[in-house]
Amino acid sequence: MGAATVPRRRSLLIARATTKSAEHQEPAAIPADGAHRASGRWRRAVMLFSAAAALTGATTAAISQSARADEERAGGWSDIEDLSDPRVQDIGKWAVSEHNTQTGSNMQFVGVLIGRKQVVAGVNYILTLETKGSRAPLWEASVFDPLPGGGKRQLNSFLPLIR
Repeated sequence: MGAATVPRRRSLLIARATTKSAEHQEPAAIPADGAHRASGRWRRAVMLFSAAAALTGATTAAISQSARADEERAGGWSDIEDLSDPRVQDIGKWAVSEHNTQTGSNMQFVGVLIGRKQVVAGVNYILTLETKGSRAPLWEASVFDPLPGGGKRQLNSFLPLIR
């Protein structure tokens, strides 16, 4: 079998990347040791690896984004992005008022500094609150806010944070 009769196999990606058509290319010298087959395999392996890496990266990003959304929906804790939201501020103010009612203290609500929430049959909140008129300026409140018609709001804990 002569060098001219050896069929040249190319993948579609390599054939499209070639600037000259097969009819206009000069015949290449084919080494007798089969090195041309190894280089073709190497190119295919590199392209397959590159494609697999691109797919894996996109899939991993989609899976992690989906996992975060599922975690938030299925009872996982998430940071409250907008602490100035009137609902969040209202829950913090309510927690201070409820603590005052339970203990007879007279502290005033200043604002919510940090917040996390957990969606369950309602929403659990853990809020770091700033207050004045008390022995500690920072407090951590745990509040359960049920769905409408599901009962009343509950203050689960209200603990001072030491600075």
